[in-house]
Amino acid sequence: MEKSSKSIIVKLLVALLIIVVGLGALFLAKALIKGNNNPNGEAINVNIVIIDSDDTLLHDDHFKTKEETLLELLEANYEIRYEHELAGTFLYDLAELKTDKFNSYIAIYVDDEYSNFGVDGIKLYDGIKITFKKTVLS
Repeated sequence: MEKSSKSIIVKLLVALLIIVVGLGALFLAKALIKGNNNPNGEAINVNIVIIDSDDTLLHDDHFKTKEETLLELLEANYEIRYEHELAGTFLYDLAELKTDKFNSYIAIYVDDEYSNFGVDGIKLYDGIKITFKKTVLS
C-alpha cells in the first residue's frame, strides 16, 4: 500500500473514532439529564416561583409531586405554551408570563442558579426550587 493511502485510512479511522466517542458522550449526557432522581416513586417537595420582568412575584407555589421532570410538573399545574426546538424545549408562556421569540424570554433558575437546560431536561428532586423570570431584551 502506498504511504498516502495508509495516511488516508488512518485519518478516516481517527475521524470515525472521534464521532463514536462524541455520540457516546451525547447519549450519556442525555441519560444523566433524564435519569430518575426519585427511584422509589415517592412524592417530593418542589417550590415553583414565577416572577414578572418588573420583579413582581406572581407565584410562590409548593407542590408535593411524583412527577420526574419539570415539564411534566408544569403541564399538570399551569397553563403553558412551549415548542420543541433543536436546542431543547423553549418555554414561551407560563401562567401569566407571556413571551415571544424576539423581545423576551423566560429565564429558568434551579436553586437560584441559572439553568442551561430547558424544562424537559431538568430532573426534579426533593427540596428543589425552580424560579422562572421573564427577561425583556433591550
